Amino acid sequence: MERFLFIFIHVGLPLLVLAALLRIRPKSRLALLGNTALYVLLLAFIYLWGQWPLGASLYYKYVVLAILLLCLWRFFRAWPALGSGNNRPTPAPGQTGRYQQTRTSNQALWWSQGAWRWIRTVAALLLAGLLAYPVYQLVAGRTYPDAAVPLTFPLRDGRYYIASGGSNVWINNHHRASTPAQRYALDINKLEKWGMATQSLWATENSAHAIFGAPVYAPCKGRVLEVKSHVPDNRCTSMDVAPEDGMGNYVVLDCDGTIIHLVHLQHNRVAVAPGQRVLTGDRLGSVGNSGFSQEPHLHFQAARYQADFTLVGVPMEFEGRGLVRGDVEVKE
Repeated sequence: MERFLFIFIHVGLPLLVLAALLRIRPKSRLALLGNTALYVLLLAFIYLWGQWPLGASLYYKYVVLAILLLCLWRFFRAWPALGSGNNRPTPAPGQTGRYQQTRTSNQALWWSQGAWRWIRTVAALLLAGLLAYPVYQLVAGRTYPDAAVPLTFPLRDGRYYIASGGSNVWINNHHRASTPAQRYALDINKLEKWGMATQSLWATENSAHAIFGAPVYAPCKGRVLEVKSHVPDNRCTSMDVAPEDGMGNYVVLDCDGTIIHLVHLQHNRVAVAPGQRVLTGDRLGSVGNSGFSQEPHLHFQAARYQADFTLVGVPMEFEGRGLVRGDVEVKE
């Protein structure tokens, strides 16, 4: 059910917006404004929030963008044709009685037609107002307020999609006060040729994910602080894991005071040991699906100790580029 809902948000909801856009004909400029604001903000939210290779395909987000642009085109096309809403005819001489009867009849129909249109318009404007804040946060979260630490991307040979990453919780699932070390963590998936993270839309097996088993390399020169390698990989989306194994298999590095975590690695594939010195590009292990993980991916974070010995996350940059949700990193 969870998988179906995830796919519906990415695929079905934009198509419902398209159907409403083609069907509804606003009768006033205010109704047109309300409907357009609601559709555009809803589509913008889906476009910016969506984890497209996991819910459909990376390229499907451009279908959503096309529907959004269609909304704007219809808005600018319809706006001049709609008046202010005061289109009452002026009675001709000698037709005042007939005009009064027509006006009375129209007033009787107001509650069955006009009132309902006003209710829909006000509801659309209210919903658009509610959506404006999360859309703003999704845009604001694409920049990092703190200085970034330069690192080398830990994966090679493919196109990699950032499923979670950014400077607020709207765009980065890890950005919570309860987990300060994960504040700027990244979740990374690998793309298949059709822009999907898996071989098919409904595939859940580990082997169906393009990133499963991909080699993980040291993003910096440093010393191995800690490793774990014995946690079995989850099957499909199940997470029957003890709390102490929540990170699954992992490698922790100390790179000149920056503490690097590479998490959810493959069972028995960690290639380093505590105390070992590594150089940038040395192989550390392979991507798996261990710990609290519903699909194969690499969780990657950097943090530094503060004066009170709290480990707090810091942003990462790769060849001068900071990555956030929705970005694609191409590595040869």
